[in-house]
Amino acid sequence: MTSTNNNTLRFEVRSGDSNWYDKQRNGAERSEVSSRELIKQGVPAEIAYKFTLEPGAANTAKGWLAFGQLIQDATDGQAGAPPGMSINMVGEKMSVMVRYRDASGTIVEKAVYLDTQDIQRGHTYDIDIKAVFDPTGAGRLVVVRDG
Repeated sequence: MTSTNNNTLRFEVRSGDSNWYDKQRNGAERSEVSSRELIKQGVPAEIAYKFTLEPGAANTAKGWLAFGQLIQDATDGQAGAPPGMSINMVGEKMSVMVRYRDASGTIVEKAVYLDTQDIQRGHTYDIDIKAVFDPTGAGRLVVVRDG
């Protein structure tokens, strides 16, 4: 990760780049910036950012490649749950995923959006996310791309 100016971070993942916990588990490769502050249940959250995927080889990530994710504060005391929502790449298509625990405690993962067109490499996408995580089922998510 490099900072090209005060408002821009550039991430590059090379073979073998992983976080300490990935080395202990599955060896996933990643580059990221995060906050220790988790989003509180029932409290509206908004995040807006821009990203550009540089021209290059097609995405070959197994599972998913995330461009952004929101992690909620677990009220059930179960640590290690996946992010409540994320903006991903599935192959060369952008997707929005949501994740939650159902009534039995099983983690449910759903793609709520999958683009019909491949991502435009070199295009700067403007992302605005508004979310409320709510374990009672009253949560909501609005993701706006390029207005």
